[in-house]
Order: sequence, then C-alpha cells, then structure tokens
Amino acid sequence: MDESSFDFSFEPDEPQPADAPDNIEQHPASARLVHPFGTILYEGREFTVQPEQDAPVHMTASADDALRWALSRTGSSVITGHLLAGNTFTVFSWRRPVALGTPLVLTFDAAREVCLLVIGGTVYMPADAYQPTARWVQLPRAREFYALAEAEQDDQRQQWIARLAAAGSSLSNLTPPLTASWLSDLSMPALRLLMAHHAAAVFAVWRVDQPDRGFRGAAVSFRDAVTMPIPRYPLVEPDCYLPVIAGAEGRLEAINAYDLGAGISLGPIQFNAHGGALIRFLWMLWKHDRALFEREFTRPLDWTMRPDGTHPDLVLAEGLPGEVILHGRDEDTTTNAGYFQSGVPGQTGFDDIKTAFREALTLHFRNAIAWPHVQELVLETSAWWLDPALDLIHNDRYGIPRLNPLTPDRDTFVLKALLLSTHVRYAACLRPFLEVLRHWETPAAKRRNWHKALETAGAWGNCTPTRRGRLRARLEQQVTDAETTFARIERMIAQYPDNRQRS
Repeated sequence: MDESSFDFSFEPDEPQPADAPDNIEQHPASARLVHPFGTILYEGREFTVQPEQDAPVHMTASADDALRWALSRTGSSVITGHLLAGNTFTVFSWRRPVALGTPLVLTFDAAREVCLLVIGGTVYMPADAYQPTARWVQLPRAREFYALAEAEQDDQRQQWIARLAAAGSSLSNLTPPLTASWLSDLSMPALRLLMAHHAAAVFAVWRVDQPDRGFRGAAVSFRDAVTMPIPRYPLVEPDCYLPVIAGAEGRLEAINAYDLGAGISLGPIQFNAHGGALIRFLWMLWKHDRALFEREFTRPLDWTMRPDGTHPDLVLAEGLPGEVILHGRDEDTTTNAGYFQSGVPGQTGFDDIKTAFREALTLHFRNAIAWPHVQELVLETSAWWLDPALDLIHNDRYGIPRLNPLTPDRDTFVLKALLLSTHVRYAACLRPFLEVLRHWETPAAKRRNWHKALETAGAWGNCTPTRRGRLRARLEQQVTDAETTFARIERMIAQYPDNRQRS
C-alpha cells in the first residue's frame, strides 16, 4: 500500500440526480408555507431549511414513495410525517446553500415533524427512533436501493424484518411491539433506523472457544449479519465487487474477534489489524462521528485518535503515565493484533487471548457498525484495502481493462471479482494467478480458463497446490455470487430514468 497517498478525508460519492417521473401528481406549494422546517448547524454556521414557495409539493401514504420521488428530482427536499407511525408523507423542496456540505452526521434542529432530509441526493434520517433529536445521520445508497428489482428490495427488507421480529421478545415494553406484521408496513429508512437503534437486541454477540481450530473470542455471526452491500452507480471499482466477496466473507454487520493474529475483523472482506486497516477505520469514525466514537470507545476503553504523518494512530490512555500508541502501519500489525486479542500490545499467542476483552470489543464495534453511515466507512475501508490488488490487476502486463462505470462488461466484472476474492483470502496466489492468465488474451477468455490457470504447474511461490485447491473451491462459489451480483447491477442500471430513455 502506498502510504504517501494516504488520505485522511472521506466524502462519499453523491448520486447524480435524475429527472422526476412524468406520472407523479404534483401540487403547487401553498403561499402559507413561510415557516422554516428547522435549522442546520454545519461547521459553525447556521442554515435555515426554508420551503421554496413556487416548488411543487408531493403527498403520499408511503415514506418509501416519498423518498423515491425526492431522489428522482434535482435539488434538495424535506419529507414530513412520522417515520414509524405516519400514514401521510409530504415532500417539500428547499434550496440548499452552496456552503452546506454533506457530512456523515448532521446537526439538524427540526421545527416540524420532519422524518427525512435530502441534501443534493444525500439522505439523512434522525438518529433516535422514538424521541426528537438534533443528531441526524446519513442513510447511504438509498437511491441505489430503490433501483434494485422489487424482488431484491423485498428480499433485503424481509431479512431486516426477520432480525427485528426475532429481537422483539426482548423489547416487549415497546408500543407497538416489533412484530413481523407491523414491521412489514414500515419503510426502508424506518427498518434501517430500528436495526441500528436496537442493535444490542438484533445482533447477538456469541462467545467462541474452539482451541482445536485456534479460535477463541467472540463474534457477530455470519448468519446474524443481514445487510448486503449495494454497489454505487455509476459503478466504482473496487467498491462494486464487495457484494461478491461478502458472499464468502460476511455481510456488513459481520464481526470476527476469534481468529488468531488478526485482532478483530469487519465487514464484507473482513479487514482487520493487518495493513493498518482497522486503525484506519477507527480514524474515519473518529473524524466523521466523534460523538459515536467517544460513546463506544473513548469512555469505556479510553481510546482516542490522532494523525501521525502518513498514517493514523490509536492512542490508549492518552496523557496518562501508561499511554500506549498503536500505529496504523503494516509493520505494526503484530503489535496491534496482540492488543485487540489480549488487551496488551504484541501478545499474540493463543494462551494470551482474553475472551472477555474480545467480547467487550465486539459489543462496542457492533453498536457502531449497526448504523448505516458507519457501514459506509466499513465499505470505504474495504475498498481502500483492495486498491493495491486492483492496481496490480490493472497492470498493462495482464491485459485486464478497467470496468466501464456506466455499461460494465460481464466477463470483465466476473473475472475481476474472482481475482479480488483471491487476494482477500489467498493473497500469495494473486500474482502467479495473473501471470498464468496472461496466456489468454481477453477478459472473456481468461474467465473461461481460470480453472486451467489454477491447475498449471510452475512457480507459484507460497501458493501451494493445497492452497490452490482451496482457492478453486472458493471461486467456484464466487462465480455464482459474481453472476448474481452482475445481474442485479444490470437490473439496477435499467431502473435509472436516463438509462430507460437511452434504451
């Protein structure tokens, strides 16, 4: 990884606005809409969210329909109504000030019953499911979610509903209770909010003790993690391959704190202490949601962060006699992994593992990662970790082109998804794999012959025949995942109005 290019900033890509559908009923705004919807505090400045007088107003019985309509338009919108109990939702336009950015967390003091805020295509929802709050957080990739096929949207919704309903018995004091029938009527934003708000009940943390396999610690299991990554559109590499790799590694809420030598592993590629990825993720959370970081990590664990040249540092007990600095560098992997396993930097032996410590870490990471805006940081860190492998794949020597972000090629997509999946689990195999694949000229030919490539004798270095056999079994499943993901992307692309008009 090129540390000289490390970027401490993170601004998620804003989706490009599309034209409003022609069949939506619109009403002129009432001249009486003069009272502001609230105020936004951003970088020390206060901005009034004021309805535009001459803009159309859209009313619907569904928060999903209201948000779809808001996202189909150019500009910014306010959606009023009660996210959990409303049956009428109204979309108003407002003019976003040029100086107002789109951070992951926003301070918005609503003067009316506002349930969703759209700023130039970026969606915000309140961070409390039941009480008014000035803390609003991003709901990333909402536009891409609504561009999925209806069956795919429903499949993801049903998985959220199943997790919430299963947790309902432990939340019996709620009115109304979290039953499957009640949850089925809720919008996508409402379900995402409830999943995050009730993370402790929804995502159980399991103890793991399998000494024969070298496993000890805790986890949010592969089975319990339910949110699949959705690629951005236009497609961005390597972000678009994460749904494929997630099929083998874990969905967005998956946490593994029982492996030896990894510390704690997160998300669709299960990045961990290796390469400074885990500390980089913590830095991004510290920078973009300080309040959440302090709640989950500073107050209970005495963690703080600070930049250190080309990398971030995790500081333990800052300013105290026992202060410890964990550097977010690849050469510090052993030191850092030891801390996340045992509470003591560098203690990486199996007998050093402190199960209770790893379990506590898993709880705190679970509480943070359940939030959609933090999941965006998980995806960003995952893509950053994959970037060097993608650069290798794009080397002219190997004849594998970059993906067209608007009209991707199926064979190129599937091939590169397999190669990046190789890097995640069998990094030593990627370069020799690419060298053998050079025998076939086109991405389509390389894709057809990847089995033959793995069976080719030669200088494979640390990628032993045993590893190649395991890799082949992994990629056999990943082909199916890649084909499924590409079909989903094609259907998603077809839903965008500009693409429908071109077709």
